[in-house]
Amino acid sequence: MPLPSTNIRYDWNLAGGATIDLGCYPLHMLREFSGLMPRVLKASAKTGPKNIDVAMEVRLEMSDGVPARMKCSMAQDAVGGAMFSARGDRGELTIINPVAPHHGNQITLNTDGGVKRETMAGDTTYTCQLCAFVAQIRGADKFPTDGAEGVINMRIIDDVYRAAGLPPRGT
Repeated sequence: MPLPSTNIRYDWNLAGGATIDLGCYPLHMLREFSGLMPRVLKASAKTGPKNIDVAMEVRLEMSDGVPARMKCSMAQDAVGGAMFSARGDRGELTIINPVAPHHGNQITLNTDGGVKRETMAGDTTYTCQLCAFVAQIRGADKFPTDGAEGVINMRIIDDVYRAAGLPPRGT
């Protein structure tokens, strides 16, 4: 997601950086979609202001040995958009724009049986989050994630920063 250098995400005092702001979503998706825990093998950052990752590339290994990777960028020349892709023995799943599907999205499943593509209409992800929160406080549904999930994701993000030679946020 291209962001101007004046954006608050370039401010260390506000926990700025591409990984903490953008990379948090695909890192969580890796865990959520696979049910596995990633381990950071290698990370490489393009930095801007001191200790701020403008872009990050990460190689990971899931707890069952499956390789994974994550890339994110807030550089001014970055191409806006998001994608999640998973390959398995029986095919490949690609999701275009899982973070902001209201701006256009596509889910593609490619198997030996052929290719299926779908798009979904819907609200912004913020609206979905608000609805889940309201349902939780009304006692209707259990919230899909909790504080423990956020702590796990932040530990992985800290590992990414350490692997890239950057200090974790909050230090």
